[in-house]
Order: sequence, then C-alpha cells, then structure tokens
Amino acid sequence: MGTETTPRPVLVATDLSDPAREAIRQAGQYAKERRAKLVALHVAQNLTPIHPVFPHLSERDVNDEIRIGRVLTDRLSDQVHATLEPDVPADVEVDFGVPDVAIVRKAEEIRSQLVVVGSRGATGLERLMLGSVAERVLRHAHCPVLVARQGGGHGRILAATDLSDPALPAVATAARLARERSQRLTLIHVLEVPSHLLSGLAPLGPVPDVPDDATVAQLRAAATTMLEDMLARFEVEGDCQVVASHRPAAAIVAKSDEIDAELIVAGTHGHSGIFRMSVGSVAERISSRARCSVLVVRRAGQDRA
Repeated sequence: MGTETTPRPVLVATDLSDPAREAIRQAGQYAKERRAKLVALHVAQNLTPIHPVFPHLSERDVNDEIRIGRVLTDRLSDQVHATLEPDVPADVEVDFGVPDVAIVRKAEEIRSQLVVVGSRGATGLERLMLGSVAERVLRHAHCPVLVARQGGGHGRILAATDLSDPALPAVATAARLARERSQRLTLIHVLEVPSHLLSGLAPLGPVPDVPDDATVAQLRAAATTMLEDMLARFEVEGDCQVVASHRPAAAIVAKSDEIDAELIVAGTHGHSGIFRMSVGSVAERISSRARCSVLVVRRAGQDRA
C-alpha cells in the first residue's frame, strides 16, 4: 500500500500462460516508470467445497488447496522473475475464487494505481485473455486498466476523446506517457454522424438527420481546434485527427492500425462501478478489438457502487 511518499503499486493478473508474459512485461515497465512495486496475481478456481456430513473431507480439501497454492505460487514466481527486469520489485500472490472478483478486490486492497490484464490472439476479433473476466474488471476496477497486447506498433500513442471534461484525464495520461517515453501523440475525435443507410428507414418512422458536407466540415474544424488546444494545454507535441463515422470504436481501431499505434488511451464516464464506458461501450469495444495495447483511464474521483 502506498503512502504520501511511496507510489501505489501496480497490479497485474496472469493466467500463467505464455501470452500473459506480455502483460507482466508492460506492467513492469509501467511500475518502473512510476517507481512503484509490482504485484502479480494468479486466481485459481476455488477447490474447497463444504462437506457438512463428512467434515474430514473438508480438511482434506483444504490441505489440497494449500498444496496447490504453493505449486502455483512457485510457477507464478518463476514466470514473473523470468519476465521482469531485475530492478523492478515484485510480489507474487495466488488466490482462489471468482477471477474478476478477486482481481478487483485485490486492486482495492492494495490501492493499486493500475490493473494490467493480458490478451490472446493476433486478430482484431480476438477476445480478452480472461474472456468476460477482463471486461468485468474494466467495468468495476477503481483505477485505470491496461489491456496488454503483443504485436502493436512502436513509438505512437493514440488518445481518443469525445471532447468532454470527463475525458480530459485520459488525454492528460496519454500526454504524460508520450513525454516520458519520447513518443508521438495522436489525438482523435470521432464525429458521430448517422449512416446514409438510415435514410432507407424513413418509411418506418423518424430517423436522425444526416448532416451535409458543409456542416461536417464546420464540425471537423471546430473539433480540430479543440484537439490542438489540448496538445498545447498538456505541453506535448503531436497531431490531431477528426474522423466522421457512425461507428466510433471501429474508426478508432482503424486509425490505430493506420498509424501503427503502440497504445490506445481511452476514457470512461460515470460515477459507479457499474458505469458504461464513454460514448456507450466504445472503450469496451476498443479494448476487445484493437491489435495494440489499450489503457482505459477513469475520471479522478470515480467511486464504485
């Protein structure tokens, strides 16, 4: 647990697979940059049932769980120390139970500044390493969550913003990382314009108006000015991209592929642990579909339900 002078730890969840090494590596990099301790957590299925009629069986199961826990701790320790740089301090812990619940609970217990989870696969349609577990961690963790992937680009950070005040912490975080890592920052805003295909639904009832080219051009210019002001405000060099699309997440992922981004940074809205991501489930979709790592940043002061 951090103090006023000690940075709060970084928590990384691993399933002990080879792809999880990338999550550990990136978590170690972040911990080193923040001069923080890394806590590596593996959550195994709870093996201890209740035997009210045969209590001796419960004792046997507890002993089995203790033995398995020691084996898993050794495996976790080997994986962590084989992956991290020697100068990154790390603790390893094994827990039993429901993975997402245990991860969020541990993050709150140690007051982590970041939770890191990994992913598998090499395509934009991959699911997260922990399946729906990582998605639930994204929704309920009290702190930012990094979905770590291997195979992204190098040296480019893409920060997505809807230009609202709650989205500013994500931009600030992206700018800080760009400065610290000497990487170029690209800010992107998606103008959510209805698809022209919606006009075919007019006989079925009211449909959103599709803005004309002049209106889109005016909105694009205004958004670009706001993005440029953000770059100046956070004192970071970069460029601005404004894209018109009725599918924000797809547009952001496509832009990350286009610029060969190493990291996408997105923000969240809401005041509780059951909030939806900014612009609906945009950040959630980005996290599950991007080919590079995705950092989801919460607005300062967000509380869990």
